[in-house]
Order: sequence, then structure tokens, then C-alpha cells
Amino acid sequence: MPLRLTNFPGEDFHASWSPDGKFLMFISGQDDESEIYILDIQTKNLRRITNNKFLDVNPAWSPEGSAITFASMRDGNFEIYLLKLK
Repeated sequence: MPLRLTNFPGEDFHASWSPDGKFLMFISGQDDESEIYILDIQTKNLRRITNNKFLDVNPAWSPEGSAITFASMRDGNFEIYLLKLK
């Protein structure tokens, strides 16, 4: 039986595990925007990574887990972006 990992208002989709398996990155519509979030699986702490009015989708981790790539419509059409994590 599947185990539910998220239970927020809005839709959660495009999930991706961190390379070390400790975090789950996904898109969520919980704030009426499609933003990227990272969930710490052990502590259940949720961190919002993007915050804009544009559609951000398809997040993916870098091999070492220090950055992500994603597609965004920030320029009016989908482009690929790289964001280093702090």
C-alpha cells in the first residue's frame, strides 16, 4: 500500500528524491502558485525554494545535491534554470 508523504492544501506533483534520500523536492500549489518545495523526510520540515507568480515545473537535483534545475515560464516561455541551494 502506498505511503502518503504530503498532505497540503492544493496539488503536489513532480516529486524528486535528493541524492542522499533525505529530502523530497516537489511542486505544490498550496499557496495558490506552483512553487518548488523541499521536504525533510525525517523532520517533516518544509522549505519553499521558489516564490514567484510564474509556473515552475520539473525540478531535478544536481548529482551532489547542492543545486537544482527546473523549467519556468518567467520569460514568457519555458526555459531551464539552475538554482544553487543554501
